[in-house]
Amino acid sequence: MDRTGIRASYAWALLWGAAFVGLAMSANLLTELVLVDFIHGNHNRPQSNALTMMVLYPPILSIIAIMGVGLIFGPAQLLQAGATYLLGPKYGRRAFLSGAMLLPMAATLTWYCFDYLTPSDVGLAINEGPDWVPYQHGISPLRFLEATGAQVAVTTFTLAYCATGYWPKFRRPLLLGMCIVVILGGSLWGYRGAKIQYEFIDHPSMMKADG
Repeated sequence: MDRTGIRASYAWALLWGAAFVGLAMSANLLTELVLVDFIHGNHNRPQSNALTMMVLYPPILSIIAIMGVGLIFGPAQLLQAGATYLLGPKYGRRAFLSGAMLLPMAATLTWYCFDYLTPSDVGLAINEGPDWVPYQHGISPLRFLEATGAQVAVTTFTLAYCATGYWPKFRRPLLLGMCIVVILGGSLWGYRGAKIQYEFIDHPSMMKADG
């Protein structure tokens, strides 16, 4: 793969990653709305509103996913792509291993972008109660492990996608398999959210207020 192919592979891998995040978020939303509003029953929201959300929100979530993935993982992806780009002419396909070797640095960069380039704390004190404490920026062992886990997932998919540049017949199964995984993951995420909503909807105080 030449240098143009390396740049294209890393760029497309990041775009596909954003698409998968958007797909997972949409599956989460649709699953939660179906379970809460059409199966369980939600006396706090008309079903027409739920249908409107099902139509309008997935495109919005996709845009948010593209922006979020670009801000959080874009710099680390650029770092790994740059190393592969420089080493490619000399080491060939083995140059892609440089992405794995740069994983600690990439994870640190990903943590920094998430911590400082995105609204890490969207909660308001008025909604969080008297014990609410503002989000404190900074690295910690737990945050680094979380960033590393996320970066491992992105780097693994990127390397797998780049490998399909040499074996094109595996690209479609890879993308199809990822779509299935993220839809299932998003659906389970939505099911969990629906269970939480059930407790809120069925709370005696909410039932009394509705009555």
